[in-house]
Amino acid sequence: MMESPNQVQFVLNQSMSSAPGTAFNYNTGASHLLSAMIQKNIGINLKEYAKEKLFGPLGITNFQWAADKQGVSDGGTGLQLIPEDMAKIGYLYANNGLINGKQVIPAKWVSESTTMTNTNGFKYGYQWWGGLDYFYASGSYGQGIFVSPEKNLVVVMTSDISDTDPKIETNKLFSRIKSAAVSEQALPVNSEGNQQMKEQVRLASSSKMPTPQLPAIANEISGRTYMVKKNNAGLNFSAFTLNFSNKSDVAVFKKTLGAEIVDISVGLDNEYLETGNYKAKGYWDGDAFIINQHYVMPDSHTPYDSMIKFLFDEMEGKLEIEALSGIKSQKIVVDIISK
Repeated sequence: MMESPNQVQFVLNQSMSSAPGTAFNYNTGASHLLSAMIQKNIGINLKEYAKEKLFGPLGITNFQWAADKQGVSDGGTGLQLIPEDMAKIGYLYANNGLINGKQVIPAKWVSESTTMTNTNGFKYGYQWWGGLDYFYASGSYGQGIFVSPEKNLVVVMTSDISDTDPKIETNKLFSRIKSAAVSEQALPVNSEGNQQMKEQVRLASSSKMPTPQLPAIANEISGRTYMVKKNNAGLNFSAFTLNFSNKSDVAVFKKTLGAEIVDISVGLDNEYLETGNYKAKGYWDGDAFIINQHYVMPDSHTPYDSMIKFLFDEMEGKLEIEALSGIKSQKIVVDIISK
């Protein structure tokens, strides 16, 4: 569906697996149709409507929302929010659509949309999933907004779970958190504790460290172009160059993607550097140079994390790629040679 020239038409062209209203089967395509229906009815896409009616009143400005080729906001994927803003949406629903004295969403809609129907072992409302006594918004790989009206509790999770069922894992975790909330009263104000927490957040917000001395091999391999001998491992590049300078805390990873050459800046001071859709940082471990890379797909805004380990031995060596996904990783080793 995501690769089709017209996602809405693609969904409408699919045959029905069962009569409407007789079976529950969540799918992204049906959610995308909801977005298309809203856009057709109000004249603007869901992203612009949400900016005006929801994100604006909640003070949410830092977000991305992908759209299909017809400009229809993705209905079942493609929305990126920071955890703090996810929590605002959960808090809004925990308070029956009211925030700062303003009724952003009708209380009746909050109630209707979170009233669950049991179908095939699932509890589902209007784009909300249900637990025992709570409801939650479920995203890819375990991203979620969990709301317990009984406990007046909102929990936000960001994760990358792919080797097991993310819904099971995140619901287990939320249940533990919810059971730990034993008091119905807010904790008393702790000014000293709040100040200590703010200081810890400040210290943690900057990961920058002094740039270590480059090893001798860095100067030896810097500027050399390496070819991948046999690309049977599914690599998306056939050649690469690493550039280092003793006077800089930035390295450059230049890779050949077909006819395109991409230069990616790599932070050597433990901080990610951004180059287009890439963020990267790297470090030396003996004679091996390791790059941690974060990439966001331009169309779907889907994030991917990977670790590339370059092992050099007298200008020829091995290239080890470790694809990271949650707690599971896959290692691939290919031969490289300088030219």
